[in-house]
This record gives sequence, C-alpha cells and structure tokens, in this order.
Amino acid sequence: MQKIKILNLQDDVKIVGYSKDNKVIQATKVKVVDSSILQGDIKANKYAVGTDSFVSGTYTGAIKKKLV
Repeated sequence: MQKIKILNLQDDVKIVGYSKDNKVIQATKVKVVDSSILQGDIKANKYAVGTDSFVSGTYTGAIKKKLV
C-alpha cells in the first residue's frame, strides 16, 4: 500500500480496494476539491427567553443549512 500526499486540484487520486492476495478488486476516482469553497461562518443573534419566538442568525460560504 502506498500513501501519497494530495497537493494539487489536478492530482489523479483513487481509492483502491485489494483482495487478500493483493489484487485490485476495484478502484474509484476521488474528486479533489478546493478546500476554500468548503469554508463558512455562522453568527447567531442574541435570543431573549420569553420574548423571541425563533433563534436567528446568518451563515456564509459553503454552509447551506442550519439546525438548532
């Protein structure tokens, strides 16, 4: 088994499954993405118990859903 470092978005990366005899059973390409697109930020607004009906805030970047 060979360990590699993934350094570029263009690197050809695969995950390979081997048999007990070290023969390749299956190889699947791994999609390499820019980690900067996976970043984001969540900011919560203050919540007043007994006054506010909902928890609210904002989110940016790759964050597409929020859950309280």
